[in-house]
Amino acid sequence: MIRYATAADHAEPPRILPIIPANMDVAVLAEPGAADNALRRPGQCLVLRASRQIEVEIEIRPFRPGSSLEASVRVEYLTEQAPRPRVAATRPVAPVDTSSLMLQGHVSRMGDVRVRANQWLAGPQNPGRIEGITLSWDGKPRDLDLRYGVQMAGMAPDAVNAVGLGEFAGSKGRSRPLTGVLFELSGSASASAELVVEALFLGGPTLVQRGRRVRLSGASGEEPLVGLRIQVENAEAKALDARSEGPAASASRLQVFKSQQ
Repeated sequence: MIRYATAADHAEPPRILPIIPANMDVAVLAEPGAADNALRRPGQCLVLRASRQIEVEIEIRPFRPGSSLEASVRVEYLTEQAPRPRVAATRPVAPVDTSSLMLQGHVSRMGDVRVRANQWLAGPQNPGRIEGITLSWDGKPRDLDLRYGVQMAGMAPDAVNAVGLGEFAGSKGRSRPLTGVLFELSGSASASAELVVEALFLGGPTLVQRGRRVRLSGASGEEPLVGLRIQVENAEAKALDARSEGPAASASRLQVFKSQQ
């Protein structure tokens, strides 16, 4: 069992993300209703069942940029003669190259507009109703996937279907502005990256959200999207390795203390 033990900042505790190796015959039991394996507050836990020795990476991410990374994790073995984890040196997350990430949008009265990552499509200085988007990323890492979807006026929220890079999402020539956007990262390298998406909806403030899955819409869900900016950044986290080795006691403690990023 991997248990989120303590956090120095109770109001904004960092996230604990155990990265479970793929294709290792590992069963993961999370809390009912959990969307992923992330532990978001002290007391939450995951149970892993493995038939052989595995390596688990535990990543710590701040609640928001600059917030505390000070937390502790406890590994509790539920069987006798269990091995003891060895904690390796911490290391920074590998950088993600987004120099070739491009966002193209069909904007009312402007036509097709193409911008680089971290540049506004329409936006605060030049707002315009965005009717569709296409993302391209020629230099995308092989083990990182980016998908996206849009919502338009009159669509049910659960009707949003994500498409892959290079595909158009939205309407063109039908004057149907977007009223919501969805972006999501997946793949083994997604543990070291996160989306930062800014969206401006008509009559509202600029909204900012970060994470591996981002969904944004206006106050009522019907306001037209008039500005969009997207970036993929390196996760503000450090990682540690917990490797099984040799027989030992039935429980052991992993404690991680990080300074603010």
